[in-house]
Amino acid sequence: MAENVTITSDDGDFLRLSPHDFVNSWLFPENGPVSLKIVNVSDAIIISRVIEVALKQYPRLDTITINLCSSLDPAWFDHPNEIKTLKITGCSTDHIPVDFLRHLPSLEHFAFINGVISVVSVGVFDYTPLLQTITLTHNEIGNIDPHVFTSLNNLTKLYIQGNLPSNLGMLLKNTLFNSIPSLETVVV
Repeated sequence: MAENVTITSDDGDFLRLSPHDFVNSWLFPENGPVSLKIVNVSDAIIISRVIEVALKQYPRLDTITINLCSSLDPAWFDHPNEIKTLKITGCSTDHIPVDFLRHLPSLEHFAFINGVISVVSVGVFDYTPLLQTITLTHNEIGNIDPHVFTSLNNLTKLYIQGNLPSNLGMLLKNTLFNSIPSLETVVV
């Protein structure tokens, strides 16, 4: 059975599913995929529906990757889930909504890479107490309030390179190491 499923949009209207045995995993959800990748689907309603169906159908699903979306919607994850890894790349939104992760209490790894976010608000990670790794590389973040991360007692790795001016990065790094005992790695 398929361990991974990719859903892509070729022209904005057509969705192509791969691999072909995706249909078999619909019939046998216990053998269904553990990861879902949504590529170049900019319509938030389509993304929401795909995630909703996947979360209902596949109890093993623990990883979602979304490439090239235009917005972030907290409603995408309104359904019970055990998502441990969420990776978003190339998203054209300039911020992560404070409640975006509210329905992901099992989340351990979060990545927002090669996007245009300029703000990471205090409170955005308050719903995800199990987070161990946060990757916010190559965005347009000019400054980050250290309080964004201080509620994360399990955080061990933080990657924010390609964003902050070096002097602010070093200041943030020193502040975080002093305030989060579990933190092992900060790359600015």
